[in-house]
Amino acid sequence: MFEFILLDCMLKLNGERTMYNIYHLLTAKKSTQTIQDSNIFGLTAYFGIYKSMTRKQFDEEVQRLEKKNCIVMEARDTVKLTNKGMTLHKQQGQHYLPLLTLNGIEYEQHAEKLLQHVILFVQTITHLHMRKHSFIPIVDDIATQRFVKTVWRNNQVHGTQRMLDQLYEDLYRLLEFFPSDHAAIFVDRLSTDQRIGLSRYQLAEKFQMTIHDISIINMNIIHNLCRMIVANDSTSLLKQLYPVRTKQLLISDSANQTLYYVKKKLSISEISSIRRLKESTIKDHLIEIAYAAKEFQWQHYVNHHDYQLIQSVIINTNSKKLKDLKVQLPTNINYFQIKLVLAMEQQGERRKDDA
Repeated sequence: MFEFILLDCMLKLNGERTMYNIYHLLTAKKSTQTIQDSNIFGLTAYFGIYKSMTRKQFDEEVQRLEKKNCIVMEARDTVKLTNKGMTLHKQQGQHYLPLLTLNGIEYEQHAEKLLQHVILFVQTITHLHMRKHSFIPIVDDIATQRFVKTVWRNNQVHGTQRMLDQLYEDLYRLLEFFPSDHAAIFVDRLSTDQRIGLSRYQLAEKFQMTIHDISIINMNIIHNLCRMIVANDSTSLLKQLYPVRTKQLLISDSANQTLYYVKKKLSISEISSIRRLKESTIKDHLIEIAYAAKEFQWQHYVNHHDYQLIQSVIINTNSKKLKDLKVQLPTNINYFQIKLVLAMEQQGERRKDDA
C-alpha cells in the first residue's frame, strides 16, 4: 500500500517538484510550498499520513523503486515513472484504491490522537472488566490518559460488559469494510488484559509486510473511523474518543499570522509593510488560506468578471498549469489571481464531495 502511495505521488507530481516534496507532504510539513502543492497536484488525501517516517527511510524507499526500474531520477531531485512503474501503479491501484479512506487534509490533526485514545481505551476497559485496577498504561501521554479516564467515567454507569459489547459492535462496523488481514493488523495492535499489542516491527514480521505498509494500513483504518464519527455513522462509543480540540486551519505558521491581518481587512501592501515581507510572500499566504478556509473573501483580490473568465479557461483547458492558463488570458490578469481562482474552484469541488 505504501509503495502505491509513493508511486501515486510521483505520478501526479510528474517531475514538476522534487521527490522531497513528497516526504514533506507525508510527514505534514506545514510550509507554504507543501500545502499549496498538495492542493495543486491533488495530493491532499496523503497529507500527514506518515509523520513518523524518517528522511533516511524515505530515501531508501525511493532508491528501492529506482533499483526496480520503476522510476528514473532526473535533474534537481525530481523523479518520473518508467513504463514498468506506470504498469505497477495501475496494477496496485486496482487493488488499493477501493480500500483507501485516507483524507489527510481533513483528519491529519486528529487521526493519531484518536488512535492513541482507542488503544488506551481498549486496554482500560478490558482490564477493569477483569477487576484489574492496576496496570501500566500502554500510552504514557498524560493528556491521553486524562481524556480516556473522562470517557470511562462518563460511561461507567452502564458497566464494563455493556461497554465491551458496544466496543465490539463499533470495531466490527469499522473493520468490516477492510480485508481480513488489514482488520487483523489493527486488532493485533491493540492491548488487552490478556496480551500486549504488537509493535509495527512485530506486525510486519507476522504479516510479511513492510513497517511502512503496517503504518499506512493502521492510519487508513483510523481515517475511516474519523470519517464515520464526523458523519455520525453508527459508532456510539468510539465517537466519544474523538479529540475535542477545535480543528485549526491547515496553513503554515507564517500564513496564520497573515490571516490575523486579513481578518482586520488590511490590504496586501499593508500586511507586507507590517510583517516586513515581500508582497509575493503575502500573496502565497493568501493562496494557502484560500485552500484551507471554508469561507474566503476572494472578491477583495479578483473581480467577478475576471473570476469567471479565469474559471472558463480552466474548464476549457482542463489544465492546472499556470503558464498554459496565463497565455489564454488578458495581460491584466496575473498569476496570483489565477492561483486564487484555482484554489477557490478546488474548494468548491471539495464541498461537493463532502456533500
